[in-house]
Amino acid sequence: MNDNKFDFSGHVKTIEDAQTVETLNVEKPLTDEDLENNGLIKTTAFVRTKKSKNALRVKKNKEKKAANGIKQLNIEVHEDNKEIIKTVNSLINKNGIKAKIIKFIIKHF
Repeated sequence: MNDNKFDFSGHVKTIEDAQTVETLNVEKPLTDEDLENNGLIKTTAFVRTKKSKNALRVKKNKEKKAANGIKQLNIEVHEDNKEIIKTVNSLINKNGIKAKIIKFIIKHF
């Protein structure tokens, strides 16, 4: 079965879906002139791809960081504690005795 995604009017939603639509089996394709003679109007259109270039770049960057063991973490803290959390994070990211001490303190308290 065809897994193409269509919008409410029966049109394919993305260029990737359009590339997999089953086509008619004809001896030769119709020319632009043939189509115009049959009432169609030639036009151009912009079609959204499934993922933008920026989305692909962000995904690649996130995968690269994940390979290094880095994962984004979003937390909510009181405004008074914001700088403390940022400082603790920067100390943990440094490979040294401070990071080990901070991890120990956080784990046990």
